[in-house]
Amino acid sequence: VRDTNPLSSSPSDLKVAHLDANNTQKRIGASLMVNVNAGDQIELSALSFYGPHETGGGNITTSEMVSSIIGSLLGPAGLPPAEAGANAQLVQNLFSSSNYLSTYEAIKNSQTNPSRPRAYINYMLFDQDLKLVPEESGVIQIAMTDGTWKTNSLGGTKTLTKSGILFVYLSSEDKSRHIYWINLMLRHYKKSLVDEKHYYPFGSTVDLTLNAS
Repeated sequence: VRDTNPLSSSPSDLKVAHLDANNTQKRIGASLMVNVNAGDQIELSALSFYGPHETGGGNITTSEMVSSIIGSLLGPAGLPPAEAGANAQLVQNLFSSSNYLSTYEAIKNSQTNPSRPRAYINYMLFDQDLKLVPEESGVIQIAMTDGTWKTNSLGGTKTLTKSGILFVYLSSEDKSRHIYWINLMLRHYKKSLVDEKHYYPFGSTVDLTLNAS
């Protein structure tokens, strides 16, 4: 999904995540999983831009999105080979029909503005029994664009009430537009430490742990 910046001709600009729901390999952008505890706080944001409406259109199905998520985690660009095999069943359990099809899809639909593309920063919290925690999960739908990069965020700090696994990923379900993301950032506040990570479109880490001031 790594591509050139559509709003800049400068070779020094960072590459972006270019998502295209028509391509099974380009529906999911950067993704990450982190262990969290009740009482931890997170901040989540990314910049976005999307192109004009094109012919055709519509959205991919929920089943197609689940397949793309699993494929992105277990495929060549996902988990390291040594971890992918051992965690294959874990990934299948996290994105089961009860977790995604029955629960998360309803959450996503309730937070979607139909006037904007179905492209999101997704965050899903799974408890220690690998069950989705609905009240701690949701989406940040892509912002309306006016030809410039737009900020998408939670709008503040979110305090988690459950312990488990937090999964964050970029996605696009819209087959009529090209979607671009950059600067996915997760700040994880735990006690006296801040675990701050900035992710390029291909998932490499820019910053690591910082002491909180």
